[in-house]
Amino acid sequence: MLIFCARLPPMTKPTILITRTLEDADSLAEDVKALGFEPLISPLISIQYQHDLLLQPQACDGYIFTSRFGVMGLSNPDITKPCFVVGESTALAAKAQGFKDIHLSLDHVSGIEPLIKQKGIKGKMLYASADHITRPITSFDNVVVERFIVYHTELASDLIDEVYALNWSAALFFSKRTAAHFCDLFGGQNAANTIRSKKILCLSATVASVFNENTYTDVHIADNPTKQSMLNLLEKCHDTNS
Repeated sequence: MLIFCARLPPMTKPTILITRTLEDADSLAEDVKALGFEPLISPLISIQYQHDLLLQPQACDGYIFTSRFGVMGLSNPDITKPCFVVGESTALAAKAQGFKDIHLSLDHVSGIEPLIKQKGIKGKMLYASADHITRPITSFDNVVVERFIVYHTELASDLIDEVYALNWSAALFFSKRTAAHFCDLFGGQNAANTIRSKKILCLSATVASVFNENTYTDVHIADNPTKQSMLNLLEKCHDTNS
């Protein structure tokens, strides 16, 4: 007796929207692929460095970096000085640059001041930043914080067509600014109804607050503000057995 089995169509991989800068998106896309998803890259922001060749290595008593681009955009830093960083990727960039004395605040800029106080540093701290910052770091006690713009950011004028076509199942957001720009491009609160079936994955509660304010309902927050936690969240949200 012959038994005929119907050939099932191949399963379509879920498509994951990546909105990070091109510098970060490519490596994240590889991680997403490794989990069995199909990445869709549509950067919401771009980076342009502004190197200052006049900056002298001994010009400060320590450094503040709130993004890895701040580390990479600073010319001739004195790597023997302590540095205070926000975020895992920033700490890794500082280590790659040669810094040894690295102090990490995992998620919040507000954690920088306590770290500096704990270290007992006095004098001038050089804050290597972008032209646009969401929260300033100001001088305190015997510490003078001097902000130094080392790179410029530019928001994307639009998203690629595939994003508006909604050919994706989830989107990853690592910053409050890109989250807000995404909502603006999609039409704010009106977009919540349009893409209600899409999962919005956020690095932190701060990022998620943007989508909550715009009445998105399927919003998820990583356990920790790290890329690995975001990837874990992505797997969890697409686990059909959970």
